[in-house]
Amino acid sequence: MKYLFGPVNSRRLGLSLGVDLLPAKICTLNCVYCECGGTTDLTTEIREYVPTREVIAELDSFLADSPPLDAITFSGSGEPTLHSGLGDIVRYLKNTYPRYRVVLLTNGTLFWREDVRRAAAGCDIVIPSLDAVTPAAFNAVARPAPEITPDRVVEGLSAFRKEFAGRLIIEIFIVPGVNDGEEDARKVARFARGLKVKVNLIPYNGGPEAPFQRCGTEAVRRFQEILLADGIATSIRKSRGEDILAACGQLARKGWASEAPP
Repeated sequence: MKYLFGPVNSRRLGLSLGVDLLPAKICTLNCVYCECGGTTDLTTEIREYVPTREVIAELDSFLADSPPLDAITFSGSGEPTLHSGLGDIVRYLKNTYPRYRVVLLTNGTLFWREDVRRAAAGCDIVIPSLDAVTPAAFNAVARPAPEITPDRVVEGLSAFRKEFAGRLIIEIFIVPGVNDGEEDARKVARFARGLKVKVNLIPYNGGPEAPFQRCGTEAVRRFQEILLADGIATSIRKSRGEDILAACGQLARKGWASEAPP
């Protein structure tokens, strides 16, 4: 399979078939914690990075015998919403294979665009990350493409929440000394309360460059207590999930990490 990986047993999604729409580490961010390594193409350009028709054909081949899946998850080696065919594939899955939940793991940076919100709206579950809402912390952790700002991310997520009828879950990587302070937690709490979403907290445990110290349990608990005091449902996770880790394994096997993006 060129575009599918797994299925992977995910604690939050069950048995999940992964869909990777990007041929290399192409992303709007270069997050310090990314399990797939550093971004090779930092961009906000939306285009057809791999042929949509080939992705659909591979899905048809895999799903023809109705395998016992719990979810089909867009994740992988980069930011799925950069692919211009995402909405077409989501609609095809919901129309042709309605028994499966469709899930999108995203960094949430492009929801300020109406076309991206429209593409993601057909999913059952969308899980964006929002590691900080202040520019200093956001830039330190996410290292975004120039067009991406925390204000734009917040505005985009707010617009998407108003249009999206499915389940929305925000995930935050807690990086000691960067985005773990009381002010950061209270700003996130205010935003999450307005969105009426659950928040998953993930401790930073290093990355390819490991520029910050690892996050201890105490820092995550302090952050969680502030959210809980504001009535925000939270949980603590060890990573963004087996879905992305499986995609990183696929990336390494195919040697994509050493290839230049198209």
